[in-house]
Amino acid sequence: MIIPTGGFPGGLSPILFENGIPVLAEMDEQPFCMDVSDAISRVTTNTAGFIVTHLAGRIQPDLEKLRRYCTKEGLFLMEDASHAHGASIAGNKAGSLVDAACFSFYPTKIKTSLANGMITTDSKELAELARSLRHHGQGGPRNEFNYLASDWCMSEIHAAVGACQLQELDEQVAHRNQVVQWYRDRLGHLDWLMIPEHGEEIVHAYYKLPTLLHSDIDRDELQQKLEVKHGIQNGNIYYPPCHLQPVHQERFGGTIGLFPIAEKALARQFCPPVHASITKEDVDHVVKILTARVQECWKPDRS
Repeated sequence: MIIPTGGFPGGLSPILFENGIPVLAEMDEQPFCMDVSDAISRVTTNTAGFIVTHLAGRIQPDLEKLRRYCTKEGLFLMEDASHAHGASIAGNKAGSLVDAACFSFYPTKIKTSLANGMITTDSKELAELARSLRHHGQGGPRNEFNYLASDWCMSEIHAAVGACQLQELDEQVAHRNQVVQWYRDRLGHLDWLMIPEHGEEIVHAYYKLPTLLHSDIDRDELQQKLEVKHGIQNGNIYYPPCHLQPVHQERFGGTIGLFPIAEKALARQFCPPVHASITKEDVDHVVKILTARVQECWKPDRS
């Protein structure tokens, strides 16, 4: 399976647990998603398909191009929509775009059930398989078990929490888009920070707002100053990339320079706070502190 190096390292685990071989692909710098052309170039006769990641809540660019390619070549295509609850492209929601999708309901996600996750698909066969695997491989008849599996059922309490949150999902996504617009209005003119754009056909879920700092800014120092000195929690997404993570380095021959775009972009990526409760005044405060502190983190002489 071909999967981006710039995603969550745990995304490789299901492939490895099934004795598959994950093949990493390069990142497209500005949307922080997989470079589709690079991914297609890595297809061999052993390729089963692709997993695309809607990183930070943005629908994978060129997804339609990849979908058509997979249809033509008979390859499986899956969305990792863990960040993309409520995101859409041309009116079509994340989770409904290709063969199957997986969502995370981890506590920090836009929609949460405090644990667990969800699979979506329009394939009857795949849906039946998923239902079986989530309950020890149980088949049609009550006492018939067809697969070696475990207990991955969601409790009714967790499901109730998730169902309640689902009713507010569109409102949540709209608020996050408003927060990002406030950041754009205040930071969009700066030459040391870039906020990626996207087309009007895309509704971004903004699980996070990944921005790109100037290469002379010490991202780690800036993050620490904001959090330790001012109590402004912030973040970044998945640095170092998968091929440089200790658990995968030997497997992929992970040396610096193997995926240079992902390495450089993720090292410069910075996520100001975006969440359900943030207000316009909060954004003003973050921007005031960020612009005041960034000059202290300017390191033009770094190698």
